[in-house]
Amino acid sequence: MGHSDSPTYRMAVTQSRANRAFKLKMAQLLRQHNLTMMQWTIIGLVHDGGKAGLRISDLAQELDTSMAFVTTTVNMLEAKGMVQKTSHERDSRAKLVRITDSFKSKVSAIEKDLYGHIEKWLGEKINAGDLATYRKVLDVIAEAE
Repeated sequence: MGHSDSPTYRMAVTQSRANRAFKLKMAQLLRQHNLTMMQWTIIGLVHDGGKAGLRISDLAQELDTSMAFVTTTVNMLEAKGMVQKTSHERDSRAKLVRITDSFKSKVSAIEKDLYGHIEKWLGEKINAGDLATYRKVLDVIAEAE
């Protein structure tokens, strides 16, 4: 494909539209679970962190956002009983975030629900192989800084 087949501004428009469509769909689905996209993202990352949990600073770095924003979001999730903060054993300044025992099983149920809806929504338009390729391409672009 030559540069004139897909000008960079068209790539930017397409990426923007795809991002907006995905964010709108996820926001709609997450409202049913009383969550925002950022809250769900933090829950997912903390869930992946396992029993040890994740430091708030590590979450901020992974999400490429400020400690203050992550702390505020974690505080909201803690108030909902979804996560809990504990002191780090070796660093008294650091806080670890873990999924609460009462919410652990709900994380898998929410993920299953979201995945099923997204798979149905996109599966009508994109075959599984192309969707897997898209996810790989997104990973490469995200790490290309």
